[in-house]
Amino acid sequence: MSSEKLFSVFKEKAGVMSAQVHRVGTWAQAGDLIADQVKELKAQRVHLFSTPQLEKTNCRATLAKTGVTISDKLDRHELDITDVGITYVPYAVAETGSIFHPETDPLGRAVTMLSPTHIAVVPFNKILPTVADALETVVKDFGAVPGYMSFISGPSRTADIERVLTIGVHGPSKLIVILVDEGV
Repeated sequence: MSSEKLFSVFKEKAGVMSAQVHRVGTWAQAGDLIADQVKELKAQRVHLFSTPQLEKTNCRATLAKTGVTISDKLDRHELDITDVGITYVPYAVAETGSIFHPETDPLGRAVTMLSPTHIAVVPFNKILPTVADALETVVKDFGAVPGYMSFISGPSRTADIERVLTIGVHGPSKLIVILVDEGV
């Protein structure tokens, strides 16, 4: 399947799960889009899980210009009061519209789960066709099965016995995925 077709399928499937999907050409454009999204959300506090890939976006400097408070500490209180969590996620899966986050650092995991909004930056060339492809790729890339992996498919959803759906009870109520064309 071509990369454009994978993108189309991913965007469609992610949209069904209420995730917002954006595509930009460069890491710098991803940083600008992150700042625009944070402004649009009227967020006061963001939590960055700093990685070399996320630093390519220069989002820390771009966000600092907006006046938003930026944290990157593994601190439960900081995470509790954060409006937006921002992470680099290495893979996306077209067939499910999920992002695939094999992360061993507790902060990297917490930022994806505890903020009301999660913004994930993903390389466009890492949209994989199937879950099986994602698992095969992560073993190849990491040399073994990582100790922790999560497939994130849209905002957190839960329903009670009466089938009343609630968004954001056990995790973010909003997922924004930014796919970057520029290589890793």
